[in-house]
Amino acid sequence: GEQRDGSRLEYSDKIILPPSCLEKLAQLEIQYPMMFQIANPRAMERKLHCGVLEFIAQEGMAYLPYWMMENLRVSEGDIIQLRSVNLNKGSYVKLQPQLTDFIKISNPKVVLEQSLRNFSALTKGQTFRILYNKKKYDIGVVEVKRHGGDFAPGQPQAVCIIETDMQLDFEAPADYVEPPRPAKTPTPPSASPLSKSPVLQPMGAPVLDGDSSEEEEAAPSFIGSGFRLDGKAIKPPKAKASPAAQGGQAVGGGSGEAAATRLGVRIGPS
Repeated sequence: GEQRDGSRLEYSDKIILPPSCLEKLAQLEIQYPMMFQIANPRAMERKLHCGVLEFIAQEGMAYLPYWMMENLRVSEGDIIQLRSVNLNKGSYVKLQPQLTDFIKISNPKVVLEQSLRNFSALTKGQTFRILYNKKKYDIGVVEVKRHGGDFAPGQPQAVCIIETDMQLDFEAPADYVEPPRPAKTPTPPSASPLSKSPVLQPMGAPVLDGDSSEEEEAAPSFIGSGFRLDGKAIKPPKAKASPAAQGGQAVGGGSGEAAATRLGVRIGPS
């Protein structure tokens, strides 16, 4: 296969066949729209389903979109196997963008719905290519369902999407990595200012090792020294004499020359 017109072929699933194919198909009285199963003879498990755009290719050649060649793993000049098939109309399809960039565009679902108008069929497991704002996006087909029941065992899961009412669903992009969830922090029981009150906070166990009354008695009230503002030395305070020292009485009646004996108490220096 090779590309003929990229603008018409590359972002669709339409192929271009030689005129001899049209003559053969006309004799078979096939149903319209024409649908085909295309396979790689060297890997028959790889099958796609597509439509036809024109019958103008050179004899012995077919023109395929490059994304189809990638899916089939064929190169230009390789042999392909082509057969006419009838496909049921699709009722449901789940698609998976290959890059997270696609879901960042504005309304990706609408973009896909418009892009699928260029396609005739979808096969489970294929990856097709669309163009939007001059950028290519690869879209994988994760699941397909058809009108009229489930697929028979061994039957290729493919549906026709031309003029059908089909539900479109998305799966997370193939390269999507879920961000780590932040650790949960316990929420306060109440937003009231009382929640921050020291009254509600635990004060800790009391220390009962010592008696505070003993510490208060043992501590001296003042153990420093003072000084005068004029710089002079501080005189020691004078002790006042007691009344007994000031007025002692003589023992005996007279005031003779003999030493009189006084009884008293002296406080301070003699």
